[in-house]
Amino acid sequence: MGSKIEIKANLKDFQSLKSKLKSLSNFYYLERGNSISVGYIERRDLQGNPKEFFILEFKPDGISIEYSDSDTENPALRKWNILRKVMPILSMVANEYNLDPQSMMEIMNFAIEDLLSSIPESTKAGLLEKEELKAKITQLERKIASLEKDKKELEKELFKVAEENEKLKFKLRKYESMSDEMLKKKIMDWIKESGGEFDIGEFAKTYKVPEARIHEMLEELIKEKYIKPL
Repeated sequence: MGSKIEIKANLKDFQSLKSKLKSLSNFYYLERGNSISVGYIERRDLQGNPKEFFILEFKPDGISIEYSDSDTENPALRKWNILRKVMPILSMVANEYNLDPQSMMEIMNFAIEDLLSSIPESTKAGLLEKEELKAKITQLERKIASLEKDKKELEKELFKVAEENEKLKFKLRKYESMSDEMLKKKIMDWIKESGGEFDIGEFAKTYKVPEARIHEMLEELIKEKYIKPL
């Protein structure tokens, strides 16, 4: 027992068709007059006889697909799987035939309708729920990716704000403490009193001035040639 699918098409180039079909691997090839048949054995029984197979016959006025039934698939699923397997071959010989697109679309649509109608309602509901869950998961993954991106951008902004804040604090401390001129004078007095030596850490602790600011004042004093670098 088996089934058959007929596709309307007009053959344009027999020699080119012949050449392409001969190039198929693991297919049986048979040429009869102005038609060519190619067959494929999917499964054999214990005696080695073909159990599941399909045959494509390429004729001047169309293409027929004949296939065996399957004891592991229902008819609708079997038809769909056969169409899925022969589509690459039909695409390969598309230039050799004037394939009727409408005929092809009808065959595919009928196969899909048969396949869907063969699925129990409970299974359809389960599949629908699965697809909805997959869509929700995809949506959540996109949101997470977006949040991760936003988080990184926020971390960059926070780092910039913290850096700017430190700069502002440093400037504020300058205004809150002694003036630059006063600080320079204190530094020079310290150097004189210590015999030319200067301990930045001790000076900072004594006058409660940030070491960074002391370094800045020392550089200015060197530039102004009040003191010489060590």
